Amino acid sequence: MKKIFLAFLATFSLSFLNAQDVILEETVLDSLTDPTEELFGKSFGASVAFGFPLGPAPGAGGKVESFRSPMFTFSFNFKNRFNKIFGVTAALKYSNEVYRLDQNAIDKQSVIFNNFGLAAGFRLYGGTGKLKKNFLELGGYGEYLAGSRVESENDVLIQNDPVMNIDPSISKDHLFVERNLSITNDVLYGVHAKIASGTFALYGKYRLADYFNNNSTFNEFPRLIAGIEFGF
Repeated sequence: MKKIFLAFLATFSLSFLNAQDVILEETVLDSLTDPTEELFGKSFGASVAFGFPLGPAPGAGGKVESFRSPMFTFSFNFKNRFNKIFGVTAALKYSNEVYRLDQNAIDKQSVIFNNFGLAAGFRLYGGTGKLKKNFLELGGYGEYLAGSRVESENDVLIQNDPVMNIDPSISKDHLFVERNLSITNDVLYGVHAKIASGTFALYGKYRLADYFNNNSTFNEFPRLIAGIEFGF
């Protein structure tokens, strides 16, 4: 009985050692394979971005309420990562930009633009491992103004009338909409930058077209837009 037990133990030990050799062999092979290879090459994706205009307007237009002026952008993205550090990108973009103006104490106005455009740039990546999706992107963009409108909400101030015993109050008029504005410059362009960590990025874009077209309607709005982008 003792001999049978020893024979069984020897057989089990040999089987275990053989299994360990296979595991060790697979581990060595895996370690020899570069895990970063899958990061390189071409790929496609999409992203959405939400932002706000920042800074003063160069022109003499109404005051833009920055954090009440939402900017939305949807992009189809292409990238080609050449190595651990460097890559290039291109994007097809649609954006909806709302500039809310504070004309005076009782009047409100929103100027809304719909743009289609292209963007291109280069990326400097943080490396591999946990840093494989961290990058700094610098580039430029061009946009075509496809649609525009102005939404005005004019409030009427009713003055105090002591005879009728009426206190001052504000009465809202209907919302007025004017479409297809007369824009002096319907092609916009500028530079952009992104700092990303994983699928989230802080982005900013700065409009340069105003410098080359002094009559541009966009002189009435801030040139800088900044926000956050989500990739998927």
